Amino acid sequence: MNDKKLDGRLPPNPFGEISESQDAVANICRLPVDFKTLRTFSVIDLVQRSGIINEPQALSYDSIIKYLRDHSELIEAWLIHSDDQRCSPSWYFYRGYKTEEEGKWVVGFSPDTGHFEDGERLFFEDPFEACANFIIRYVNRTPAMRSPQHPHHD
Repeated sequence: MNDKKLDGRLPPNPFGEISESQDAVANICRLPVDFKTLRTFSVIDLVQRSGIINEPQALSYDSIIKYLRDHSELIEAWLIHSDDQRCSPSWYFYRGYKTEEEGKWVVGFSPDTGHFEDGERLFFEDPFEACANFIIRYVNRTPAMRSPQHPHHD
């Protein structure tokens, strides 16, 4: 197994030269793909290396939606990533399947109670809006973004 960490950098962006802010958004949006592909980086590592810590204003709803609309395959990657989580409290994201959720996209919070139904749930018609909402909440809960230098709130 090759443990080389690319000198602490993410692989080059396959989408060409873009601004630091756009690059940070792209890195965050690709986080679940990079997490599975690179395998030697934790989610915290990927958030720290994304550039978003130096450009926290780039983590905006509109910029993420725009990127996701251009890369719709990432919706499925985030659904899988959310489903693979094994911790609480945490945010989650899924396609609605219960009667009251059918046809909607759900972003919710699973508290420490062990019952995700006890937490907040938000419903969306648009998968890009739901996914962007989840990404912002998920990333802002990572320890990398919750440092005293970068106080973000849920």
